Amino acid sequence: MRVALYVNHLSFVSSTARIAKVLAQEFKALGHEPFLVVNRPPVELATEFPVFVLKRKSEPLRAYELGKLLRNADACLAFMRPQSVIAAQTRLLYPSLKTALVGSVHNADNYLKYNKTYQLPFRLLTKFLLERLDRLVVISEGVKEDLREAFFIKEEKLTYVPNPVETEWVRSLADEPLPEKDEELFKRPVVINVARHERQKGLSYLLKAFARALKEAELNLVLVGEGRETPYLKRLAEELKIKPFVHFLGWRKNPFPLMKRARVFALTSLWEGLGMVLLESFTLGLPTLAYETRGGHVELLRGVAPLIPFPDEEAYARELLGLVFDEGKRARVIEAQYGKLKAFEPERVARAYEELFKALTR
Repeated sequence: MRVALYVNHLSFVSSTARIAKVLAQEFKALGHEPFLVVNRPPVELATEFPVFVLKRKSEPLRAYELGKLLRNADACLAFMRPQSVIAAQTRLLYPSLKTALVGSVHNADNYLKYNKTYQLPFRLLTKFLLERLDRLVVISEGVKEDLREAFFIKEEKLTYVPNPVETEWVRSLADEPLPEKDEELFKRPVVINVARHERQKGLSYLLKAFARALKEAELNLVLVGEGRETPYLKRLAEELKIKPFVHFLGWRKNPFPLMKRARVFALTSLWEGLGMVLLESFTLGLPTLAYETRGGHVELLRGVAPLIPFPDEEAYARELLGLVFDEGKRARVIEAQYGKLKAFEPERVARAYEELFKALTR
């Protein structure tokens, strides 16, 4: 089976790109012929496979280009809603195309973005387009519910397939040495977050909860990432008088050595489709905690790690300290997290997609 994987780009820092790379490798191991299609450079991952960069910028023209590339493909998996919408337009432009077109949605924020009355025409147009696909994959029940609320997608169009996590790859990268300047961070217990600095990630709530935790113990908070909110977050750290304990490291190509040595991964997202970084934390034996907000991270963590009512900063700080210092609690959370990983094994996920493609191409 010749399978196209359509993703925005193949940058190392993109979790979606890493998922596409893993699936390409697994499809090859299963005897298929994967190739990748991207909207734009960089191409830093999956370089062992054929990669086609679309030349056009507009959605209809990209759909036209994609259709030409898919003439000899049995199936196409488009990652994220924008690429899924383009794949749907390919179906309209090439109605006789035999390729099974499968979209996938990884975020649970569509209803939050598009719930205004004036946005109803856009929501109905998106429904029309996404339902032109043969199937639309969701990575969590939270994403499925969001698509039903936002775009009224029919239940029969939706299929659950989780994201894969490549545990051995994550662990091998985590074994790389830290720069000497980073070693200094670990003179105190480290709490870490790896994320874009955007409203979605709720990092102001993390800083406020961390400020409460600092009243009980000296810790370091390491923030890997950057974004529009970075200047605001730096000002907030000063206002809270916690600046010496908060370390803004910017983007790191490989954050895993830092995560491996940290005591806790602290998630404060207001919504998540799933949260690949949580699965990577599970892989590294890094205890996690999060606010109980909207999305798949709640499904993943329920019964496994602490979920804090949002926005209870005092409770968050209390659980954070427990995960840093209570070895019994840490061990229980780590064991429960390891138990969750089996469902996200790459071969298992690839076989689920294989079965879906076969069902759609019979």
